[in-house]
Amino acid sequence: MPNKLKGSVSRRTEQRVVEEDALSQELCEFRRENKEQFDNIREDINGIAKRMDEAEEQIMEAETSIQASEEMLLVLAKLQTQVEAKLTDLEGRSRRENIRIHGVVEGAEEGATSVINFVESLLRNGLGIPPTTAFNIERAHRALGVKPPVGAPSRSFVVKFAGYRIKEDILRRAWQARGFDFQGKKVFLDNDYAPEIQKRRKEYTAAKAALREKNIRFQTPFPARLRVHYSEGMVTYNSAQEATEDLVKRGLS
Repeated sequence: MPNKLKGSVSRRTEQRVVEEDALSQELCEFRRENKEQFDNIREDINGIAKRMDEAEEQIMEAETSIQASEEMLLVLAKLQTQVEAKLTDLEGRSRRENIRIHGVVEGAEEGATSVINFVESLLRNGLGIPPTTAFNIERAHRALGVKPPVGAPSRSFVVKFAGYRIKEDILRRAWQARGFDFQGKKVFLDNDYAPEIQKRRKEYTAAKAALREKNIRFQTPFPARLRVHYSEGMVTYNSAQEATEDLVKRGLS
């Protein structure tokens, strides 16, 4: 082979070797870069997984805490209901010797020597109670609150007796007489109920109006029930909703 041809072949061989070495280096560099990227991605994934585990643990702890708080709130709500019921019962018992007098014109007691004397005279004359019957009134006053303007409903009287029997006797007389007239106004008496009891008893207003319209006898036992004497028998309701639903079924709107 001529020397010139040999030299040409040798150069091409050397160039191919150089190219192969360069390609091999590029491939190695590509693999190294890919490995670094994969390692970084793996570290990121491991970091994300770790944070997710921590987040899940925190969520579980938060859910446990929320559940415990909800259970505690339920216990506290139940306890509050029980306490309120006991307080209402205690307040009701403290008012057992009290009556409320409604309908007396505001300021009618101003000419009397005392409110107690005014109330005694009012009840004796209005209900025909003899002077020999001792009232034993401990306290008597207008219901607390601002004096109403002219033309507005007057405040009731709150009267506390020393004994339960005389209070019940006066109430019985007043209910049998269906009240009495004083200075052109109708005066009527009732028990002195606690505010919560008054609210619950007031819910029966519509039901009682329907019963009165049909001349059906009823009673309102303590604390807030409705006892109705139907022709077929007596029925006692424990809530205004219960009474209303049954009255509707009976055709009493």
